[in-house]
Amino acid sequence: MRRYGSSQSLFEELDQVNTPRMLVIFVPNWPFLSRSISQDQQAIVVDNKRVVAVTLAARALGIRVEDRIEATLEKSSELLVIDSDYDLELSQFERVINVAEEFCPEVEVFSPGLCGFNLKGPAKYFGGEASLLKKLAKALGKIDFEVYANPSKKRRSPDRPFSNSTLEEESTSDYGSWFLFGVADGLFCAKVASGFGVVVKVGFTKEFLSGFPIEVFGQGHDFETMRSSGIDKVSDLLELPRNLLIERFGSMGRRLFELGNGIDGSGIQKRDVKASHSVRVEFDPPGYLAETIIFSMRSNVDLLFSSLYDRGLYPLRVRVVFETESAETFSRVWTSGIPISTQFLLSWSRWQLDSWTTPNSKTNREPPSSGVVYCEVEVLDVTSNPSVQLDLYSCAFHPKEQVLRAIERAKARLGDGSITVPKSNSGRSPRDKFKLIEWQLQLFEEPQDSSRISSSPWPGQVPGPEPSLVFDPVVPMEILGVDGLKVSVSGSGEFTSEPHEIVINSLFERPKKISKIIGPWPMNEKWWDSKNSKRLARIQVVADDGVAMMAIIQNSRWYLEAIYD
Repeated sequence: MRRYGSSQSLFEELDQVNTPRMLVIFVPNWPFLSRSISQDQQAIVVDNKRVVAVTLAARALGIRVEDRIEATLEKSSELLVIDSDYDLELSQFERVINVAEEFCPEVEVFSPGLCGFNLKGPAKYFGGEASLLKKLAKALGKIDFEVYANPSKKRRSPDRPFSNSTLEEESTSDYGSWFLFGVADGLFCAKVASGFGVVVKVGFTKEFLSGFPIEVFGQGHDFETMRSSGIDKVSDLLELPRNLLIERFGSMGRRLFELGNGIDGSGIQKRDVKASHSVRVEFDPPGYLAETIIFSMRSNVDLLFSSLYDRGLYPLRVRVVFETESAETFSRVWTSGIPISTQFLLSWSRWQLDSWTTPNSKTNREPPSSGVVYCEVEVLDVTSNPSVQLDLYSCAFHPKEQVLRAIERAKARLGDGSITVPKSNSGRSPRDKFKLIEWQLQLFEEPQDSSRISSSPWPGQVPGPEPSLVFDPVVPMEILGVDGLKVSVSGSGEFTSEPHEIVINSLFERPKKISKIIGPWPMNEKWWDSKNSKRLARIQVVADDGVAMMAIIQNSRWYLEAIYD
């Protein structure tokens, strides 16, 4: 066990973690390679009206990831715009996974274009890491991506914020023009190394990562606070005592400190898991259609994940195994930097089934000869932190995935219809100007022009500014006069007596004296419809303690509608 900081620290010391030696295969520009598009062609991949991938030719025009599609179209009339297709990229990546599985039976898929495996067994079998890399690169080099303009044999080495003394090899990019390999202690460091195509020496994780900016740890962290504290690079973080990092940044500080020092237990190795962390679904009669199989899996996966949620656990690595009547099996391990939801596991399982059952001349896998008789879902790794950090390259091609997974995770616990978002609407009252709708993917599209909506002709509309708190349903209240009697509004739109104080027992312990009052404003909506007609009067009132409110009177009863900040 490696200890950092004072031995007298009140904080728990680093857990003893056996950091595995990992290999990560990274295919740069996979969105284009999977579509047989050359880097010499001006092309971009767009998702939700933003650029998520750029070819080298398009990058030369000044186009960058995260640019808006409108701005990029102005830069070239020959620009090829491609809609993002996660399923296509994932299914095409099956060819790479098939080759990798020839060297290790348990290859984990992180995202399209990124996969890896534990080197412990394969390195021994193939005569060492260097020998394994050469054989793996030779096998991967036989894949025909059908790109007309092949890349150059020598890849331009990117600027490296680390010393060559930390590397076993100068670069693994020479092993194959399409692929980059990263080898290091732990999954996180191997992913970083794969971006540069290098092999990091055993025990040199800290030296390798020290020169990187703090953002190398990925999204989901408060880097602005760290930078304001003088932590700009990983080396700045690692120079601080561990106990001080925990005091200032909590579990995040501890996690980053461990990753920077090479303490990474997230490697691809099966951990001790309880039987309750797996579920087996049997099909009788055997299933032949992917839709039927996936539908039958849903309820069982929901129960499995719900049992984990109840114990404060969230799945990070899941193995899905299908077996047929003929004892043919197809296993795949899925890994994510954030908790896996039921929806995404079923989507991955559907792709896994399709890649197995659909004949494909580009893969060596034989389709099953009979129907699927059972499916086993086994959780290999869990976390107690539902907001666990995103690993490098997580959701690289689909930035919205982390949002979708968080939403699905919440829906799984709260039920359908429990997650809503506000949407601009038109109407007279504050409650009509916005409405809550159930979460949906369309909300990732361009926001509505609220100024256009609010400028619609609505006679009797309450003018701005908008209140900060709108009650739906409205809150019962009373307005009393000086004599203590209830104040009402006559048919001609006038108070029956002078308003003196407000009584809202559900919000305020004592009545509030009225300082200022504006109104009333009568409103008669849908007078032609006897069932849906609405007749009321609205006022704005300021109490003597400065609280500004909006109230309505309907059917001789007062209600609090909104409060101003």
